[in-house]
Amino acid sequence: LERNEIKRLELVRKSFYLKVDKALSRRPGRNGPSWQRQFLDKIVRDWAWPDRAFTELDRRREWKVDQVLIERQQLLTELTNSYRFLSSYARSNNIVSSITASDLTLLGRKLYATFQRKAGKIDRVNPGIASDIWEENLALHHSSSQPLQLDKNNWLLYRDLHSGDDPAFHAALRKSSSLLELLAWLHFNEILTRETRLGLNPGESGVAMSELRSLVDSLHRAINLPLTPVPQADYMKPAYVRRLALFINVGIDPMEQLSEQGLMRLSDRTDSLVYSSQRYNLVKTIDQLALNSWNELSTGRYELGETLMQTLQAYLVMCAAQMDEPECQLEVFCFSSARADAIAERVRRLFEDVRKRFFQNQGLVPIRYVLEIEERFYVVQWVEQQFRYQAYASRSELFAYLAKPVPSYSPVVFDRYALLDESLMLAALRRNRPGVIQVFYLRHAGQLEVCILDESGSLLRVFLPMLEDEALLSSIDEFLQTIIERRQLDQTSLGRDQLPELEYFVAQESAKSAEGVRVSPHKKVERMACYPITATAFYDGMQLHCDLNYEGREFSYAEYGDEQAKALRHYLRSQEGFDDRLPLALVDLSYPSDPMLMRHSQELDKSVLDYLWLYAQITTQLSIAEG
Repeated sequence: LERNEIKRLELVRKSFYLKVDKALSRRPGRNGPSWQRQFLDKIVRDWAWPDRAFTELDRRREWKVDQVLIERQQLLTELTNSYRFLSSYARSNNIVSSITASDLTLLGRKLYATFQRKAGKIDRVNPGIASDIWEENLALHHSSSQPLQLDKNNWLLYRDLHSGDDPAFHAALRKSSSLLELLAWLHFNEILTRETRLGLNPGESGVAMSELRSLVDSLHRAINLPLTPVPQADYMKPAYVRRLALFINVGIDPMEQLSEQGLMRLSDRTDSLVYSSQRYNLVKTIDQLALNSWNELSTGRYELGETLMQTLQAYLVMCAAQMDEPECQLEVFCFSSARADAIAERVRRLFEDVRKRFFQNQGLVPIRYVLEIEERFYVVQWVEQQFRYQAYASRSELFAYLAKPVPSYSPVVFDRYALLDESLMLAALRRNRPGVIQVFYLRHAGQLEVCILDESGSLLRVFLPMLEDEALLSSIDEFLQTIIERRQLDQTSLGRDQLPELEYFVAQESAKSAEGVRVSPHKKVERMACYPITATAFYDGMQLHCDLNYEGREFSYAEYGDEQAKALRHYLRSQEGFDDRLPLALVDLSYPSDPMLMRHSQELDKSVLDYLWLYAQITTQLSIAEG
């Protein structure tokens, strides 16, 4: 009263009246008024309240959401002001005995969790204000069903509608652009229960009543009410996500769109991300529902751009931020099409597979995770202390990226449904080890498919002419030994002298193997006699070319062009003692020198795979020249 805080005084009086819980607007019982009622009656005479004020407060158990929202705002204002006053008072008076910093932190976080509004957060409407605010009759109308609504992409919530014309004359109880957000608000505040009669006017939204019922049932399953109270200790540390539910294609049937566009064709492709012969992605939109350790519930929606990849990236960021906390429980739902269960299971498996690959033994493993969506390939990585993904339009672009050197061991991991026809590559990746250069080869279709993994896990796939095993292994081994020995000299001068091991594997196609190939190691490589060829690479503008050399005789690109390998072969045949049975083998290669004498800079430091890629090109030319 001295500070003229009339609204605050009214709130304190109202709180006191409700706390005493004696309904003055009703007659006392048979035994007459209790001493508490008599005392309260005496006190409130000075308040000069009208009779309707007592009647309204005594009907508290009948309050519904609109009245509760008004009371909640008054309560929030007072609690917030009280917290700020306490915090300021404790600082200005240096009070630590009765109000500690941890006390204020705990109080502030409780207020924040219960009342703070932020984007996507579901407000808790009724923090003990009314006993029950459930509604018997609710109706959801899409705004496209109402001619007077300007925004045709909203959902409107009404109660107690008796006809289809009623919405035009009633104010909506709540409005949202997301159906799931609206349902989550109703469920979280226990306004919508299993006893509520729920009506639907879908308009142009495509939502069916069966899908709506399934969404409501899944919300009851994902967020089981009442929630367990939050332990005090959880408020003393940052909140983390305990449960995460993803809802795929709410109100959208991708199979229907596929049929309308005439894209339904027979195919053995059943992967929901690369479906049918048209490689169609059946995941169109994702609604996200998250419950954290402070019992805050939030929603988010991904519907534009690379929906699935954006959601996956956000999920991995969340997992990285709370590695030290209990594992988040993930559920995925889909109800909108004939393949709904398959779509939900595909997304659930993808998220779990990626999490298990990146997070092992309570640590983060730096891998390169590859997945296939429609016509594109995506690589997910932990780069510069954050998760990123990059898209590639074709296999060739993807393979070019995977062959690039990385500073430390970062193995390539393919999603369980990606590139299943690449049997040799997948078999090689499963045997990848750090600090080892591994060579795998497979004979098929009249050529040799070769996959090489360097010591950091980068991958190179090339095709070579059909050679005998001994000739192939002897040639590659001698070439690699030469490159590694030269690199040893460079690394020793830089203080890095750890050299990679070399391993060789031969693969054979096998229907009995789950991988499609049977892989066997080569224990020892025998050196074969050959005509040793060396090469020097140079740039002509943006084009990379090579000059070939045999025992000091140079066959330059400038002189012979693309015929230089044939010219070399012709020269050898003209030499006395030439043995046509011995192959021409590239044994050494030099990349262009750095004109600024900075050949150890990161931009100019070529990896083993760079050398092997050029080795494959030159070996193919030499084989063609041999006829």
